[in-house]
Amino acid sequence: TMLFEAQQLVERTKVSLSEQAAFDTALATPVDARGSIPVVDGPDLTSRVRVSVDPGLPTARLLSIIVDVWHDSNRDSQLDANETSEPLRTQWASP
Repeated sequence: TMLFEAQQLVERTKVSLSEQAAFDTALATPVDARGSIPVVDGPDLTSRVRVSVDPGLPTARLLSIIVDVWHDSNRDSQLDANETSEPLRTQWASP
């Protein structure tokens, strides 16, 4: 479930960055958003989506997308080492 939800967040983020204005805004201002994901047959999950200029290629129009989805057992909205999680990382180029 966590991997599926992380993949969905990556895809939704890519779609939102497909518009030139949104991509340019993400280049200028990094995104760091947290959210809750309701799960029908288990505890709710917590998500974090980060979008920023790729540090390896700062002059290229390339964004890094980092998504973490985890079971926040202590409900502090922080991904702790002992919490089960699924991280996904990818890059997205200018449309």
